[in-house]
Amino acid sequence: MESNVSFKRAQRLKVGDAISIIAPASPFARTDLETSIGWLEAQGYKCLISKSIFSRNDYLAGSDHRRANELMAAWNAKSRAVFCARGGYGSLRLYDHFKIQKIRQHTKIFMGMSDLTVLLNYVTLKTGVITIHGPVLAGEQFSKLAHRRKMHLFDLLSNSVKQELFLRKHYDVFQKGCCTGRLFGGNLAMIAASIGTPFETKPRGNSILFLEDTGEPLYRIDRMLAQLYLSGFLKKFCAVILGDFTNLQGKIYSMKHLTPILSRYISKGTPVVYGVASSHAHMETLLPIGGKVSIESKTIVIDPLVSS
Repeated sequence: MESNVSFKRAQRLKVGDAISIIAPASPFARTDLETSIGWLEAQGYKCLISKSIFSRNDYLAGSDHRRANELMAAWNAKSRAVFCARGGYGSLRLYDHFKIQKIRQHTKIFMGMSDLTVLLNYVTLKTGVITIHGPVLAGEQFSKLAHRRKMHLFDLLSNSVKQELFLRKHYDVFQKGCCTGRLFGGNLAMIAASIGTPFETKPRGNSILFLEDTGEPLYRIDRMLAQLYLSGFLKKFCAVILGDFTNLQGKIYSMKHLTPILSRYISKGTPVVYGVASSHAHMETLLPIGGKVSIESKTIVIDPLVSS
């Protein structure tokens, strides 16, 4: 993390605000994004998209240059927030085109997940602006949410309120303990892939690690956690919060499957909770990357995502 950076929240989203939508990673079905845009506009938001957002270059949403330019332009646009269309693959390729000094000039809500994990953490650690681990607009994490669930997520973006998760109702405990720190992380595969690169997450002070993933066999989850363990990455965090992990068929792994892996790489004195619904399988909770989170005996308290 930059030594002179202090953390701050973007201003809350209000009806009538403009939202820039970008595609920094993989392509997606046009109808999926248009459906989400329709919902956003029905709630009173203005959606800004580039003419090239539907570009396709094999497994990428256009060239690295196109995607990077779109990302940079979103921070120059007169919008309150920057949302992403899809994860997939491609964010790591943008580093050579990334101009963090331009992003520092404008404080915006920046939300995404999956492949976008590296961008969320990088922006927060370089600028101090708290980013948000939340749904992508052309993905099932948003499209399959009931209207009331979508409204709940946008209430969190529109009001400076704390979230409180309750034991058994919203999560379970793997290893007991309490910890307060700033949250970092996201998709396990992307956190592992960023080790040794300029995108690697390097927090200061008490920090909590969040991890989730989808479509991964157990041996790959084991291998990625082994990388985090052997590199010393896991030692940077006072606690671990886990979302869901699914296999290739989309079935959520039970703790019976994950326990041998977690026990091997996470020390016994580290608090670990699991089942938090901010993942590919379930998206009902928005998490602040860089924001304060407290794991208490029977609750998890999450600081507001935005300022009033």
